[in-house]
Amino acid sequence: MGKDIQLLDNGVEEYQQTLKYNKKIMSLKSYGIILCFDAYVPKAKDMIDNRFRINLLHDSSEPYYAFGITVLQLTFKFATQKYISLRENNVTFKRGGDSYMEIRTEGSKEYSHMGGPEMRSNPIGQTGVHINVVIYAEEFFYNISINGGDFIHYHHRFPPWAVNHVMIDGDIKDVKFEEDSSQCQKIINNSIKFELPPNMLEVKPLTDMETIVITGKISKFPINVTFLNGAIERHNRSLKKHFSYSLRPT
Repeated sequence: MGKDIQLLDNGVEEYQQTLKYNKKIMSLKSYGIILCFDAYVPKAKDMIDNRFRINLLHDSSEPYYAFGITVLQLTFKFATQKYISLRENNVTFKRGGDSYMEIRTEGSKEYSHMGGPEMRSNPIGQTGVHINVVIYAEEFFYNISINGGDFIHYHHRFPPWAVNHVMIDGDIKDVKFEEDSSQCQKIINNSIKFELPPNMLEVKPLTDMETIVITGKISKFPINVTFLNGAIERHNRSLKKHFSYSLRPT
């Protein structure tokens, strides 16, 4: 090197990105366990955005509001600067501080009126802990349980059967969905299993030239036959198409 040239060793800070965990939901459910997973909430010093989100989605793998619907979104916010005790970078939060949980439903422009978000206390009391999250669906509410705690209730804005994708992102690691979690398997095995009503049948997607044949005896009253695509019932806000017709005795 020449006398007027010097090599400078300037450290470059590498930008850390939060992770995303995706899962496609294959079966439609009106009730029962919609989602179960285990995960690790990192220590305060390892957090990037001080939050993570759970997104239950309809016809989208990302919570993008220009299309699709975010059926249920849970945001867990951690205010790491407000703490009661700090030991080895684990934070125990003040109740009622800036640490909170937000629950919302968001739709596209055609389905924008879903009601405002609901704010709750953050049920995850500290960072640097393992968590188990279970989201149940009942007739009118989602019941959300963190580490087996009391249910957090959220009224349906959109039916649970609309959920066909899950995306979890933010300051959360080692997410294991139910198929890879022994704890979730135990919970699922001890819970109520969803069953279609007796007047409904699930059929696999049809290919060219395949047909559906319905046999039976028509009673004195008309019989309505409805074909649903990605749905369990007709719903005014559903993006899925359906058609129906009536059979009448002659």
